[in-house]
Amino acid sequence: MVTQPISMRPTRDLLLQLPLLPVTPDHRIDYEAADPASLVQLAENAETVMNTINMGLSAVGTLLAHAAP
Repeated sequence: MVTQPISMRPTRDLLLQLPLLPVTPDHRIDYEAADPASLVQLAENAETVMNTINMGLSAVGTLLAHAAP
């Protein structure tokens, strides 16, 4: 099994990958026609971006809780 290198810019990679997905005539993403490897990479980048957003939001909440008193 070959491991992919971890992306240093997952948000940028995610935004570059999204327009490359095939679409149906009614402008919906056609997941069945998409390359499985691309979908895996897209999912990994999306997961990394969401984890980063969640950690940042958690940090802001912690700061607000400590700044209240």
